[in-house]
Amino acid sequence: MAEVGPTISELLTMAADMVAMVNGQVEWAGVGHGVVSVRANTQTDAEYLAWRLALGEVADYEATRTCAGFAVWSGGTWPEAEFKVFCGGELVRPLRAFPRRDRVSADDAAAVAGAA
Repeated sequence: MAEVGPTISELLTMAADMVAMVNGQVEWAGVGHGVVSVRANTQTDAEYLAWRLALGEVADYEATRTCAGFAVWSGGTWPEAEFKVFCGGELVRPLRAFPRRDRVSADDAAAVAGAA
């Protein structure tokens, strides 16, 4: 039997909560099948959301001739909601992700300990 994910009503509530976290400073918010996405107005707001949601992945897309550069922070797994935070414009790089501490692998923890 397939696991049931969040309902559209639950996803809409999550989207509203994300928008409230940055005092409404988003260009848009959207929900899909198990996904909540927002486009933050500033990199600061995007990183704040990524930190609050413990989004452990970030993809950085450089500008092309036909598309402005942007970044997407993402995380979450089914049957929980997946979250995506978009931000465009002039981004200060390098961009960082914010994985949950309990999801950091033992190898990552050993590397950090060895670097100290």
